[in-house]
Amino acid sequence: MAPYYLIALLAVLIGLIICRKRNTEDVHGEFNYDNHALVELKMPGGISPIERCDKFEDPLSNRLLKLGIGFCDGGGTELGPKGEMTCSVIDVYLKDIAHLDVVRKICIEMNFPGNIEFVPMIEDGANESVT
Repeated sequence: MAPYYLIALLAVLIGLIICRKRNTEDVHGEFNYDNHALVELKMPGGISPIERCDKFEDPLSNRLLKLGIGFCDGGGTELGPKGEMTCSVIDVYLKDIAHLDVVRKICIEMNFPGNIEFVPMIEDGANESVT
C-alpha cells in the first residue's frame, strides 16, 4: 500500500469520528433513525471529511432540524484506485422523502458543489439515483 493511501484513509476515519460525534449530539427528541428515510447526498470531488462536515453537513443538518423535517448524521468519502478522494457523501435522514425538494433548494442556497446526486436508500435494495 502506498503511504498517500494510508494518509487519505486516516483523514477519512478521523473526519467520520468528528462528524458523527458532533451530529449525534445535535439530534434530540422525536428524531430517530426508525421513522426517517435515508438519502445519501453525493458531492463529486476531493472534499476532505472535516471540510465536508464543517461547510456542508453541520449547516445542512441545522437547517433541517430548524424546519423539523430531518437531520444529517455522518457520511463518508469514496476513494479512487490511488487513494484520491473522488466523492463525498452525507447521510440525510428525512421525515418524509417528499422533503427532498426542500433539501435540493437548501443545497443551492448554501452553494453546495454542482452535480449533487441524491440516492434514496430503499430497504429492498432498489436504490435509484436522483439528480
